[in-house]
Amino acid sequence: MQSELDVLSRRQQALVTLIFDEQSISESDGGDLVSKGLKIYQNNLLMTAVRALSLKYPVVDKMIGREALSSLTQKLLHMELPTTGDWADWGKHLSSLIMRTELHDQHPYLAEVASFEWFLHETARGVGTELNVNSLVRLSESNLKSVFIQLSKTLKVLSYQYPVDEIWMLHQLSEEQIDTHELAALLKEPAELHRIVIYQREAVPCVERLTEQENAWLIDVLAGLSLEDLLDKYVNFDLSDWLSVAIEEKWLEGLG
Repeated sequence: MQSELDVLSRRQQALVTLIFDEQSISESDGGDLVSKGLKIYQNNLLMTAVRALSLKYPVVDKMIGREALSSLTQKLLHMELPTTGDWADWGKHLSSLIMRTELHDQHPYLAEVASFEWFLHETARGVGTELNVNSLVRLSESNLKSVFIQLSKTLKVLSYQYPVDEIWMLHQLSEEQIDTHELAALLKEPAELHRIVIYQREAVPCVERLTEQENAWLIDVLAGLSLEDLLDKYVNFDLSDWLSVAIEEKWLEGLG
């Protein structure tokens, strides 16, 4: 049986679809009362959508300005409609949209900044889990082929051409405080890959830089390699040190 929330969500989605249907938009250019009413709904929904995006993408908003964000919002509403009654769930595809616009040619770092901000938003809304301390006893097993590292479901391993974490941090300052020379240096043609991990600690999204080996290790852990396979592949990896960090930073759920 469908819940009232599911029914409400579908009704809201249908209403938004109708309001932003291209035929409805073209018909709303008329002067009758129905067209004027539809136009009001469109404007109100657009303002709501722009506000929702600005909250999820505050740095993108600051970098391109509200007028450009409004234009992107209109395009995004035709590409990705809200599917729930919560606008916080909407806006995931802004990064891919930016890559299809002239903004990407002018500001090639912008799509990566948007991607980074979405993952921050998603991580902040995730549900963290406590470490199963008792599961760590499996480290003493003789057959590590059947032992697997279970990472927090909020943890994400990402790679970017641009130093998006530093760009994001710089934009936490007021506009007057931002060092334009420092920003220009961060936005110049990338020379190396920037590997980061985003995770939740105490209900707050955190970001750390990773070395190439740490990045590869986490990717293989997420891919489901057993502890034995991991240790065979990374013969110089300090498991004890990594476990200490993983436990302290809330990366680890336990061993399965």
